[in-house]
Amino acid sequence: MSFIKVDREFFRGSFWRQERVFSFAEAWLDLLRMARFEADPEQRILKSGRKIEVKQGEIHASLRYLSTRWLWSTKKTKRFIDSCIDEKILTRRDSAANYGKQYGG
Repeated sequence: MSFIKVDREFFRGSFWRQERVFSFAEAWLDLLRMARFEADPEQRILKSGRKIEVKQGEIHASLRYLSTRWLWSTKKTKRFIDSCIDEKILTRRDSAANYGKQYGG
């Protein structure tokens, strides 16, 4: 297997930042770019006040956010994410909203 290194600066440049409908390949690259790079987990506080931990390689994003970012419908975004999961190149980590409040967890 061989690799092509892409400097993260590329994603800050004008080619990447121009508004457009993303291809599937661009969406995949965007997910890789969005994934947490640092080894130590990051604590995030959601609008609801709930705290979550984002570990290395993880992405915290809603379907609506990704759809807006890629100029796709949420249906297309869900199909893409589901196909990545089916291909075993992505996994999903879901949690119940307000679980701690409702069940003391």
